[in-house]
Amino acid sequence: MVVLSVALLVSRISLSRMVKSTVPELPSDGGPDPVGTVVTLATVLTFSVVGAIVASRYPRNTIRWLFCSTGLVVGLNEFAGGYAEVSGSRAVSA
Repeated sequence: MVVLSVALLVSRISLSRMVKSTVPELPSDGGPDPVGTVVTLATVLTFSVVGAIVASRYPRNTIRWLFCSTGLVVGLNEFAGGYAEVSGSRAVSA
């Protein structure tokens, strides 16, 4: 789940870069916010890694699912935002 969460965040960054490079005439906010990206990455890593540590040491503890799923939901949220940008830019350029 840790790897999936980070992969979703990286995908979001690449989708945002793709929109900026394929549709240069659209007004842009300058790409992904570096501070926001670092904060999101820290959130994803913190929750996912804590969930993985708890799962490895206490396999019957259910709190691990809350931590792991929080990191995964944040990653999915970021990916969905990037996908929405790509979809919106294709609709405008078509």
